[in-house]
Amino acid sequence: MIGTSPAFQRMRNAARLVAATDVGVLVLGEPGSGRRSLAREIQAQSPRVDGPFIPFPCAGAPPGALAERIREIGAGATLFLDEVAELPPEDQARLLHVIATGDLGASLGPGPQAPRIIAASAVDLGQAAAAGQFRRDLYLRLCVVPIEVPPLRERVLDHSIDLVERCPCKHGCPACVGPVLSGDEANALTPKAAALRVLRLLRGEAIAERPS
Repeated sequence: MIGTSPAFQRMRNAARLVAATDVGVLVLGEPGSGRRSLAREIQAQSPRVDGPFIPFPCAGAPPGALAERIREIGAGATLFLDEVAELPPEDQARLLHVIATGDLGASLGPGPQAPRIIAASAVDLGQAAAAGQFRRDLYLRLCVVPIEVPPLRERVLDHSIDLVERCPCKHGCPACVGPVLSGDEANALTPKAAALRVLRLLRGEAIAERPS
């Protein structure tokens, strides 16, 4: 993940501090903003670095699927729950039990083998809990440390600055990195346009135009 803005640096600092603990982390941000990448960074800086990183997409998962997946998890794992707000109610109850007791319901039994939980959501999980759409007790367990990932459209300038440093001619010329956008131009980009622009820049494709 690339970024130099104050919001981005606050995010990275929070991730670094929380990595050494096993407390619940709730990663907030838009789809495609890098929530899974941040979760991997947390795992890479944690004592669980040598354990498996297991992503689980909650959206569309049938009831009971998470409980079955948890039973298969080995010791020292980090479980990344993407779009945790979409988790079926029965799996919310099972997840709460695992977090509260450490009991995986498998041969490992209770104890420190229980996975580290990092959850991600594009919606305000606190509001969902207040509206009765998500278990409040589970929300409080997951959201011990909330970390917000800045939207990709707000990081276009970050990527442009970084690419200037990597530009072969060291001048950030348009042929190498495209025109550096002003703050207003960057903010005017839709999430899709911002994502496409960053991908083209990172692939080394020339970008001569400014957003229309």
